[in-house]
Amino acid sequence: MTVKNWFRVAAFLILPSFALNIATVVLVGGSLIEAQKQTEQQREFLSGLTAFTMSAAEAMRQEQTALMTSTARAMRQEQADANAEIRQKISEYLSKLANRTEAVALPPNR
Repeated sequence: MTVKNWFRVAAFLILPSFALNIATVVLVGGSLIEAQKQTEQQREFLSGLTAFTMSAAEAMRQEQTALMTSTARAMRQEQADANAEIRQKISEYLSKLANRTEAVALPPNR
C-alpha cells in the first residue's frame, strides 16, 4: 500500500469516530444546556411560588391579627357590659339594704 492509501484508510477510520465524538459532544452539551434552562425555569417557578406563599402567609397573618383584635375587643366589651350589670345590681341591693336598715332602725309609729 502506498502512503496515499494509508492516509485514506486512516481518514476512513478516524473521521467517523471523530464525527461520533462531535455528535456526542453536541448532544451532551445540548442536554446540559437544556437541563440548565430547566433548572433556571424551576428556580423561577420556585421563587414565584415562594413569593406567592409568603404573600399568602402574610395575608393570613393579617387576617388572624384582625380576627384576634376584633375578638379581643368583643370580649372586653362583653366583660365591660357584665361588670356594668353587676355594678347596677350591687347598687340596687345596697339601696334596698339601706332602706331596710332605715326601716329597722326607726321605731314603729304607734
